[in-house]
Amino acid sequence: MPWNKNDYPASMKNLPDKQRDKAIEIANSLLEDGYEEERAIPIAISTSEKWADNRASIPSSKEMKQSKGHEKETSEALYHILPNKEEWIIRKTGSKRQSFSFDTKQEALDKAKYILKNTPSRFIVHKKDGSFEKVL
Repeated sequence: MPWNKNDYPASMKNLPDKQRDKAIEIANSLLEDGYEEERAIPIAISTSEKWADNRASIPSSKEMKQSKGHEKETSEALYHILPNKEEWIIRKTGSKRQSFSFDTKQEALDKAKYILKNTPSRFIVHKKDGSFEKVL
């Protein structure tokens, strides 16, 4: 069941508004990727906490452009770095197909870092067992 700003899990009710919105976005993405609700909710909350911590120290693309007098809004793409059989893949949230595949996790992380330098985006990195590890 997709959640929205008016209908979301009770465990998200005490999150700050922007963090809750991000948690809802992440949880919905995880559901689209086949995660069970019981697993998606804690991953989304944990990821949104890290997102909020990172956001506090790093201005978003929108904030940077506004500080330069520009009002054009850019949206960040959200990707997952996931294990897939004997390889590691990068898949954009909501996509059924992978964007890239690599023999090692480090190769996938290197590609993510390259993308981050050139495109407003975030990467949810997973461990070998598929559980949440960190956000880039």
